[in-house]
Amino acid sequence: MNSITPLDPYFALVVGFAQKYDRKAGVGTVLALMLPYVFWMSALWTLLFILWYLLDLPWGV
Repeated sequence: MNSITPLDPYFALVVGFAQKYDRKAGVGTVLALMLPYVFWMSALWTLLFILWYLLDLPWGV
């Protein structure tokens, strides 16, 4: 699951926890803090899929 989407069922909970420690925190703050994680996870998953394809491994059973 992508942690940056506002459709995440726990997104409101994460914003609530962020506001507990910083009253000015909001949706934008949480999205900005999660951007590096989303970038690296997307890059690693893309690399994994490319490697899987190049090794000609089966996609599933």
